[in-house]
Amino acid sequence: MRFIAIFANFFITTIIVLQRKYTMQCVIIILCSLCLCLYPFVTSAQNQDKFILSSEFGPKSEELLDYYRFAGIDYFRMKAKGQPLADKHFMLIAKEYWDGKVTKIDTCENSRDIGIKVDTNDFNFSVIAQKENKNSVKFMFAFPRFHLYRHFKATRGDYSLRDPFNGKECEYSSNQPIMLLVYSLPYQNPQKPGWSSYCELSSTGVPPAEWGKKYGIKHHITFEIQFY
Repeated sequence: MRFIAIFANFFITTIIVLQRKYTMQCVIIILCSLCLCLYPFVTSAQNQDKFILSSEFGPKSEELLDYYRFAGIDYFRMKAKGQPLADKHFMLIAKEYWDGKVTKIDTCENSRDIGIKVDTNDFNFSVIAQKENKNSVKFMFAFPRFHLYRHFKATRGDYSLRDPFNGKECEYSSNQPIMLLVYSLPYQNPQKPGWSSYCELSSTGVPPAEWGKKYGIKHHITFEIQFY
């Protein structure tokens, strides 16, 4: 019924305009009417491509949280929800930055290669990171139906796993790469000797790709996901 009403409105407006002379004013009226008719369909198509992504830091158990802190383990629970996710494949991409430059881009997993798709509108998974020694860090991605393990080079210092949207629910398009998490050394403020900060990195809105140049971060790793 809505479509019929919109079409009828456009049709009547067009007839009225065509009864007049073809002036610039008439052309403008026709174009405006066309835009008004198409707008609901355009916005509807755009909204159908959107989904919500959020994160929760740390396990729910206080005892387990204490253990993770003691063992130097970072844990995030990622939650994605939206109609566009169903029946989609996904890729997980890691980018390593040393001294502000991308030194390696790695497709950690492409679900198409293992014959797995997102089954429903909800896609939840967990990420665990732990520095094994001064030169290595390991990650586990606990996806539905499979687990993924990856090792990366590291350097001296304390790393932290951060989400760039600070736990807030954010809306994304399913056809573009999305920044999930960043594993980074802290920001060392030269004006405050001995002072380190992770929060300043993720709260200022500076893209993680620019952290090395902006804050002098020696090393960090970003993880992106793309549904297709």
